[in-house]
Amino acid sequence: MATNKPILSVIVEKRLKNKLKKYAKERKVSLSKIASYFIQKGIECEEKGLLENISLSILNLFPELIWIKDNSLKYKYANKRFLEFFGIDSITDILDKPNIDFLDEEMAKTCIYGDMRAINTKEPYTSIEIFDKNGDKYYLEVTKVPIKDEKGDIIGILGIARDTTQEIYIKEKLKETQDKLNSLLKESSSACNIDCVTQLPNRAGFLEIISKRLPEIRKLNLNGYIVLIDIYNFKYFNKIYGIEMGNLYLRKAAKELQYFFKRKNIKYILGKTGEDEFSVLIEGNINIKTVVKQMKNLLQHVYLKDSTGNTIRIPSISLIGCKLSPNGDIDAENLLIQLEVELSKRKNTVHKEPLIVSQGMITKGLENERLLYNAIQNKNIVPYLQGIYSLKNKHLLGYEVFFRVKHNKKIIEAKDFIFTAYATGLILFIDKAILREINQIKHKISTRLFVNLSYLTVYQCETSSKDFVDLLIDLRENTSFEIPESDFLENLKVIKDVANRYNLDMVFDNFGEKHCPIKLMIDLYNDKIVSMLKFDKHLIKSIADDKKNESLVKTIVELSKEFGIKTVAMGVEDKKLYEKVKALDIDYCQGYFLEVPRDLKEIIAA
Repeated sequence: MATNKPILSVIVEKRLKNKLKKYAKERKVSLSKIASYFIQKGIECEEKGLLENISLSILNLFPELIWIKDNSLKYKYANKRFLEFFGIDSITDILDKPNIDFLDEEMAKTCIYGDMRAINTKEPYTSIEIFDKNGDKYYLEVTKVPIKDEKGDIIGILGIARDTTQEIYIKEKLKETQDKLNSLLKESSSACNIDCVTQLPNRAGFLEIISKRLPEIRKLNLNGYIVLIDIYNFKYFNKIYGIEMGNLYLRKAAKELQYFFKRKNIKYILGKTGEDEFSVLIEGNINIKTVVKQMKNLLQHVYLKDSTGNTIRIPSISLIGCKLSPNGDIDAENLLIQLEVELSKRKNTVHKEPLIVSQGMITKGLENERLLYNAIQNKNIVPYLQGIYSLKNKHLLGYEVFFRVKHNKKIIEAKDFIFTAYATGLILFIDKAILREINQIKHKISTRLFVNLSYLTVYQCETSSKDFVDLLIDLRENTSFEIPESDFLENLKVIKDVANRYNLDMVFDNFGEKHCPIKLMIDLYNDKIVSMLKFDKHLIKSIADDKKNESLVKTIVELSKEFGIKTVAMGVEDKKLYEKVKALDIDYCQGYFLEVPRDLKEIIAA
């Protein structure tokens, strides 16, 4: 293999640079991207191997960082901007040296990870890499292109990086300004306590009014009910028909409810307590079950037409109510929050029939909230792990990580708290506790980890919350982050942005819970957002007796294999179901049949 020729020779002249600029402008890409393309093509035309004497001085004209490494990841060239960025005096200081010789350990690991990804996939690889320089954090958009000889063998890596720090800083400042403006708008709205769309009391106004009324109802031992009305998937109604049509529906719904209560001679206080939520305090001797059914029927028959005169399909309505106890001492805000928690638990079924719950159930919800809060304060959020195994040979792929709560020497499963955790925002503190603990022991576990992540945590990363971003970046090399199907459907853009920005591997969790279109899953896989899908455990359990669901799962598995998507069956708890999912040719499974969840400390000790 030759060792005395340059990898590429370029004559530096103004005419050539102008041609490159014109070419880049015509194709609407950056000058550096065009340069990297021609460099790669030039390299492929050279003789085999990366060579020591490199003359690429034209690259010193570009503002991007550009470099070349051989297939042992040692530097063979770096342009002037690269040397300036890393404070290197001369190219000779890094020639034939790896990253670890002049970068700190964490920065070097980040660089090596990207290099190996490009080498292993034999495809260009782009990611956001974060570097600390003189105490300041810099964000680089890095593209690494594998250099191939005529046989297609990888002989090196071409790297090009654009400093996006200022762009991210501006985005953060804009977000900060927007948040301040939103805060001012909310304060202004709360000051008058009126919802601007429906002219009903907003959440603050509704709570203020009923907070004064509840003690009187209890004192006089009157019959009273709080009813929560949720407009199912209202966000998508707005996307399909537009916000103006959504606002029109809200106004008509509010008027229809007001007219309904007046016509029935029912004493009420009605409020718009959320973006897609009404709440009402009802007083009097009424048949509450009949009233809520009539309310639901009324709201689902609000008459609307689009601009073409076609009737618009009204969203489904979910209702949940609670009879007020004369001996109860729950304040108005907690009462409303716990109703929202109970409604969330039954979101897939409550919209069929309205539900009336006891105040005892609401009290239980408050007890769970206090227990969860104390567990967070006392560091009693415990990571539990369950193995994910190959259905072909029972080889351990990795461990799913989720939380449980330690209370009075007992371990309580997350399912008892998960809705409360989301409704109260405590899930953020739970996610942080789990991520921190996993970070501390990640070197003690050799297999891959699959960590559950809430959409609230993803939103924190979108706003560049340093605590969460640093935790995820530290874990990303050996960790996939599981996002539920419902969160993908409702927060797709944010999840994609965060996954791309910080190069996170996502897993599509609970697939089939809401009948997500398979095309979305395929698009996310092709965009390198997700690496696999995990079937919802309820869907998997149903295939034992439901032929339609079995056919559904089989079809999705076949499509997934065609596109290269790996599949996991959750909730496999007996041999019969194990054989069933194995016959469907699903790649992996997890469940009590193979392994019960175990405390993280127990797995480390083993």
